[in-house]
Amino acid sequence: MVKFLFEAGDQVLAYHGPQIYEAKVVKTELRPDPLDPDAEKIPMYLTHYSGWNKSWDEWLFDDRLLKYNDDGLELQEKLKLARAKKAKGKTPRVEAPRQAVARRDAEEPASKRRRGDRGGNTGIDASEKGEEIVLPIPDALKLRLIDDWNCITRQNKLLELPAERTITHILDDYCKHVKSQGIVATSIAYEVTCGLKVYFENGLGPLLLYKTERVQFTELQEASPDAELCDSYGAEHLLRLLVKLPSMLSHARIGERGVAHLLVGLTDILKYLLLKETQLFLADAYVEYSEEYAKKLTKI
Repeated sequence: MVKFLFEAGDQVLAYHGPQIYEAKVVKTELRPDPLDPDAEKIPMYLTHYSGWNKSWDEWLFDDRLLKYNDDGLELQEKLKLARAKKAKGKTPRVEAPRQAVARRDAEEPASKRRRGDRGGNTGIDASEKGEEIVLPIPDALKLRLIDDWNCITRQNKLLELPAERTITHILDDYCKHVKSQGIVATSIAYEVTCGLKVYFENGLGPLLLYKTERVQFTELQEASPDAELCDSYGAEHLLRLLVKLPSMLSHARIGERGVAHLLVGLTDILKYLLLKETQLFLADAYVEYSEEYAKKLTKI
């Protein structure tokens, strides 16, 4: 029998982006898992962020919710301090216009964009959802997703960080791989990989982690607040991003030509992952976590 960890009316702490906010569970429901639509439905929680407009309410899996207790509040404060430290030590950088747009779209969650931007036009239609983007995942890579889920949730393992081949390495190698295909292919590869890195940096915390990975994620941010996440995580998390990306992009207003370019680039990256599958998806990349780590999990 499926067990709900929280009930309607419970006060909780919820991840939104890389930060944690006070929230309340409005409703509970069994819903499909986006990483494995064919599996049994799993518990989800309609969550209202305290003090926010109701338009920000969203359905969350339990891996984005924490108990409202001293441990959760301490973690919330640590993330605030880590983010403040990272922002203070970062120097502004100039981006190409398309990179700037990609970063802006990724940094503003869809739920926030629906509320509206007081600073001006964001390029996102707050009331409309764009056409659904379909990105077919090869069957062999679907099996990798299932293996990944099994190792993390059933075998109580974690992916060792930093990965042997990080996302930065993988995408840089992919760009080198397509250079022989000409200027157009290289240009598309560069734009798409730059966008993927931005989406990963902003989407990892709220969208791509299983609950047992959150302590590892927090410890990584505390230890290296200025480090890029793409320099720590590998192919498994990149594949999770590619599964989630169509729903993330459906909230962005992208023209037909832009969608076509994206699909060409993303499909080619999936082919590349398939080509390098045995080199990138390694069984020994997973390690059993310690008793000390297990104790930390009981506090979230």
